This record gives sequence, C-alpha cells and structure tokens, in this order.
Amino acid sequence: MTNSLFLALTLLMTGNGVILTWKKHPDAAYYNLYVINTNLRLTNVVRVATNSYTMTNLVKGNTYSVQIAVVNHLGLDSELSLPTTFMFGILSPPTVHTHFLINTPSSWTFTTSWHAAPGASGYYLKIAQNGRPLTNIFTTNLSARVVVPKADRTNLHLQSTNAFGASRSVPVATYVRPTRPDQVSLILP
Repeated sequence: MTNSLFLALTLLMTGNGVILTWKKHPDAAYYNLYVINTNLRLTNVVRVATNSYTMTNLVKGNTYSVQIAVVNHLGLDSELSLPTTFMFGILSPPTVHTHFLINTPSSWTFTTSWHAAPGASGYYLKIAQNGRPLTNIFTTNLSARVVVPKADRTNLHLQSTNAFGASRSVPVATYVRPTRPDQVSLILP
C-alpha cells in the first residue's frame, strides 16, 4: 500500500466546526481519519468516503490533532499522514511564501503569496503609506496583487481572520522611496 504522507490537510474554521480537505489518493477506497482531542486525550477514528470531512461539536480553546490513513480496496491501511494540529477558535498568523515588487516610474505593483494559516477563513493584505492606511484587500485565496502609487514609505501587512472575529497580522515588507527613481529600498521584517 502506498503511503499517505503527501496528504496535506487544509483547514477552514467555521463558527461551529472545521472543514478538513485533502488531495484525493488514487488507491483510496476510503480514508480513516484519526482525530485526537489532546486536552481530553480522546481519539476518534472516522471512516470517510470522500476527500473532505467536517468536524463539529469542537470545544473552543481545545487542541486537536488529525491524521489520515488511506485504505485501499483490499482493506489495507497506509501509514498515517503527518499530524496537523490546531487549536479550535484560536487563529495562527499567516506565513509569507513569496513577495515580488514591480517598480515603474509612478507606481509599485506588489504580488504576495502565503501559506494557509490553520484556522483562517480569509486574509487581508493591508497597505499603509506615509503612516496612514491606504487600502485593505480581503481574499480567501492565498495570494494577492495590488498596484499603488509611489510614496515615501509604504508598509504591507498580511492578516489572517476567522469566523470568530479573531485576527493575527504579520509584517510583509516596508518600501522606502530612495533619492534615485530607478532604485527601491526594501526593509524586510
């Protein structure tokens, strides 16, 4: 039986649960989902026919760990996937994956992508110029592109948010307009 280590889980927290999704495995007849409530030291095994599952009746503030095993048509289990651990109702900050800048004479184009934050239902790319908010872009995607006029100082922050109204923010970058128009000064967090 092939292993299931590549079955990375995607989590989407809702107001009353978590939706788990993962890439379909070609050998799967079904999946065994191992859900561990680490606060209560309880393990549930759930048989799932598709590549998604909605966890409900979770306790806010409790920590859960989830692993998947692929079961083939002969009933043979794979190894367990790597564990995905999250605290229900508590939000993790996003992690920036890539960030690019296109410099033109009158504007900057920022393209930023990030890894999913466990528990996040959406993201804001917040842009401020010269100490004042310029724009907030909301997306459920894992990337955003925005064109802004040049300013003496431009700050970018990425904020994850969830259904409980919680949010966590991380700085992406700060750009400072130099004296020469063909240069850009970048200050990374």
